[in-house]
Amino acid sequence: MTHEPERRAQAVVKPPPYPHPAPDWNLDSCQGEEFDGNVPRERGPFARVRPELETLVEGVAFVPERTEVTDARAVLERDGALILSGYRPGPDSLARAAAEVLGADLRHVQPARINDSDRGDGLPLHTESRCQVIEVGGVTVDLYGPDADYLLILCGSQSTTGGASIVADGYRLVARIKDARPELWGFLTGADIDRLALWRDLPDIPTTPSACRHVEYTHAGRMIVKASWGARPLPRDTRRDEHERMLELYADVWTTLTAGAPRFTLATGEILFVDNYRCLHGVDAYETRRIMHSLTVRSVYAR
Repeated sequence: MTHEPERRAQAVVKPPPYPHPAPDWNLDSCQGEEFDGNVPRERGPFARVRPELETLVEGVAFVPERTEVTDARAVLERDGALILSGYRPGPDSLARAAAEVLGADLRHVQPARINDSDRGDGLPLHTESRCQVIEVGGVTVDLYGPDADYLLILCGSQSTTGGASIVADGYRLVARIKDARPELWGFLTGADIDRLALWRDLPDIPTTPSACRHVEYTHAGRMIVKASWGARPLPRDTRRDEHERMLELYADVWTTLTAGAPRFTLATGEILFVDNYRCLHGVDAYETRRIMHSLTVRSVYAR
């Protein structure tokens, strides 16, 4: 058997057993077409909950431990995610938390972002891969790069209806896939895809295909697990049909994982600190105002 990362057991409340509603992904807000619960094939792979995949994803999602800053680095290395408390809402708190946890290993802080909305559609489990390049004084600047290895999300105000968070261990997931679905493992580690294909019509997404594999490694051997329902085969891919089939299966895996995952809610002033190379994160739909600040950073251990 493939070794799976160890994590201290925690008492969590599991959602109802299958059939459990799939996440409300309401793509019509960004794609301009009616959404019926599946991602349209011309836009990407169908993503559906499949009960036969439940055993594969069992125990992969978890509720991060709430911990003190003094213990945060050890918990982060053990689990891949944690929750810190007692921060003032705002971007300065995110930068301070990143420095407190990573210390001298913090290399680069990207611009903070804020999501302040009265309602929001749920996001399935995914990894952060925002990419934006600008010019400052004629010099090209990587404003948001795809190689950020840590993500911080600070709750400014939680929704009173929905908005629960989800976290899953990507290392544990791909270890399971390697054993149970070797064909999918071969695709994830051996096939280049365009990870941002479905986002090309958004104003801040580069038009050039962004080629990568779903499972990669840094120069020092650190595993990087990616998940994005915006991925499609590269243009003129000679194995397009096969790769689309594998993309559909992978999307079904983390859609099933999302549907069955335990939920948790961040309180005002709490920070979800995530190893973006290891863990997937998502959020349920919400119907009342929710304010979240987020920050991506790179450490000296990024690729």
